Order: sequence, then structure tokens, then C-alpha cells
Amino acid sequence: MPLVYAAIRSMAVSVKSGVSVGRVAATVLDRYERRTKSGSKMGVVMLSDQTGHFEAIVFQEGLQKYRDLLEPGRALVLVLQAGLEGDEVRARIQSAESLDEAAARHQKGMRIYLRTDEPIPSVESRLRERGSVEPRDLDAVRPALEPERDAAMALVGYHLAAGPLTAEALVMTAEGKEAGQGKVALLNRETAAGGPDRITATFRPPRLQPGEYELLLTVTDSQGASRTSATPFVVNAPGGAAAVVKAGGAGR
Repeated sequence: MPLVYAAIRSMAVSVKSGVSVGRVAATVLDRYERRTKSGSKMGVVMLSDQTGHFEAIVFQEGLQKYRDLLEPGRALVLVLQAGLEGDEVRARIQSAESLDEAAARHQKGMRIYLRTDEPIPSVESRLRERGSVEPRDLDAVRPALEPERDAAMALVGYHLAAGPLTAEALVMTAEGKEAGQGKVALLNRETAAGGPDRITATFRPPRLQPGEYELLLTVTDSQGASRTSATPFVVNAPGGAAAVVKAGGAGR
């Protein structure tokens, strides 16, 4: 299961920290096609959200499958594979889905994570247009943690080898700078036959100033294979409410 890039702005930080596959919601600005050296077609797609814009490519098979979706103005949920070429982040589209269709699969409720309060009026307006929400139903949530205080974590691990696990946490600022490591304690691991591992843990942030951050959590299995997830959170002043951090996809 892909990890989640909270926004385009955080994608570069996540990729540079080792997260290579992620899901992002974005709007198509433009698309053009060209031929590769082998003669097959390739699409180049310009995408944007409220934090920035970037370019992604899609090879012939994906272009044929998703061409109707990759039209200017379409709001999509994309699974991207990204990597570094020098200092540049290069992204390739693995799959695309209409944002409306993705939302329709969660008719019983959606949880929307935002880095700031600015997009709330836009989100509410879009949901109102579709008759999907009343004002009291809009619940925009960012996990809010307190410095040096344990918060419960729920992890989902994929393709983790049997045996003991270790975990390391790195906290990044909204500007992409390291803010400290924090402490992670793995409490329990449940493994379902043919399914993912479900891991409960606690995370204690380092001493941080109130503001926006991103938790990069690396889980290493008994074979030495590491998986990294990226989860945005905020730090409130002391005395705020405790939170549960859901870092789904701790392995890939």
C-alpha cells in the first residue's frame, strides 16, 4: 500500500528521506505527449495543489489507461513513484482515479488532514456543491501532539520479515529542516495470514516549538530491510488534547 504525501510541498522532503511511493490529490493543469527513443508514447502531466505544482510522467500503458482522466481541470487521486535525479524530484504516475470516485467509496465519512486552516472554506464549498456535507459534518483534522509527551500510534506494516522490529523517528519542520528525533516504543505486533502487520506504538516528540511538522518513521525488520512513512502533525502549546497518530503503510 502506498504511503501518503500530505501535499506536493512535502513530497520533496519525503522523497529525500527515503519515501519512494505515495498518494497525492492534485489538479491537472496541462498534459502533452511525446515519443520515447523506443518509439512508444509518453505523457508529461503538470499537476498542482494549494501548496505548489510539479511535473510527472506516465508511460504508454498508463497513458492509454488514464488518458481520459489526465485532462486539464480534472481533480485526481494519484499514486506516484518518485525519486531523485541530482537535486530534482522526478515523479512517475502509477495510477490515477477521479477524486469524486475516491470520495464516493467513503460515503460513510472522510477524514481530511490539512497543514493549515486556509483550505477549509474551499473543502467545505466543494462538499456542499455535491450535497455531501452539512457544516457540522466537516471535520478537518491534523494530529496535535505535545512536546515530550507520549502519543499513541497505529501502524500498518507490509512485507515485514518475522522477528523483532526496531523503529526510529525523525521530525522535520514545514521548511524541510531536521527538528530532532523523538522516541518511538513498539508495543504490540499482530500479523494476519496473508495480510499486513498491525503495530501499536507510542511516539514522544522532542522539545518543539508550537507549529507544523512531519514525522518520518523508519521501521526496520529482522532482515535489515527498512520502510519509512511520512505523517504530518502539529504541536500545540502545553495542555492541549492528546492525539492518536495513524501512520498507515509503515512498510512497502
